[in-house]
Amino acid sequence: METQKNFAFSVLDTASEAQRFSYERSLYRAFGTSEILERIWTIDRTTKRTVTKIPYETQEIYTASTGERIVAAAAVNFGVGAPLQLELEGFSIDKAAPGVCEIIQMFCLLDVMSSATLLRSFTKFFLEKLYAKGIGKMYGTCSERRVRPYQAIGLRVIGELAYKGEKVFLLEMDLGRGAAGANM
Repeated sequence: METQKNFAFSVLDTASEAQRFSYERSLYRAFGTSEILERIWTIDRTTKRTVTKIPYETQEIYTASTGERIVAAAAVNFGVGAPLQLELEGFSIDKAAPGVCEIIQMFCLLDVMSSATLLRSFTKFFLEKLYAKGIGKMYGTCSERRVRPYQAIGLRVIGELAYKGEKVFLLEMDLGRGAAGANM
């Protein structure tokens, strides 16, 4: 675990039911519900929890916490041999290329000003983890409403589809070139 001012950065223990529960509740708070998300995630309105359809066994979930409260997270899928979340949305990539991963989601529950400061150091934290694993390219998807934060950390739009009138973007980050987030 690393700390940055008032935040502790760590990798979520997905074997811990308590940690998964806290993460799933935070994910629900961050994204809410929508038809687009229900294609790729299981959203439980009763318990206010969201679970991605990507197995926890292939994910590494990076978190920023204050006390016991998760305030930011980024989930990365390393299981490229199985169907990816981006494929559930209709996109495809070269999964055979070495050093490929998929960012499933990224969120911050803080206000805009606090988020900007936290996301710089948090992004550096999780990108360093990816560099250490030899990751060369990271792909992901997001809606039009959420594209700017992903672009701010160095992902670029390389594809676009529409689902029920909403734009969904395919994103790519070449970590071999020195991603913008790595220099934060």
